[in-house]
Amino acid sequence: MKERIEEILQRFSLTVTDLAEQLGVQKSSISHLISGRNMPSFAFCQKLIKAFPTLNIEWFITGEGEAVSFQSSEQREIPSLDLFGTLSEVDNGNAKQSKKSRVERIIVFYDDNTFKEYTPS
Repeated sequence: MKERIEEILQRFSLTVTDLAEQLGVQKSSISHLISGRNMPSFAFCQKLIKAFPTLNIEWFITGEGEAVSFQSSEQREIPSLDLFGTLSEVDNGNAKQSKKSRVERIIVFYDDNTFKEYTPS
């Protein structure tokens, strides 16, 4: 569990204090989880998922699966990535066609240190 909390801190570029503030818990609560003294409560898990909706709670609890899940209820379906078509390069202000490239993924970063990743279906 301690490794997963440390990964959350790293993944979202947070300090223990930042995480405690975002979850509305005492800094010591986070420290006790990292030290292994305590296990997270159900209420802590609820706060974590509310603060980080893309976090995979199964991964957090069991360590299995991917750390981030993009099946959040807030996730919106995006149009087909084919709409992006051919990518262009800009050279000295002149656009030139490059070979047809396909978008592999789009990552949107938010100012609250969360992000969402979209991949073609």
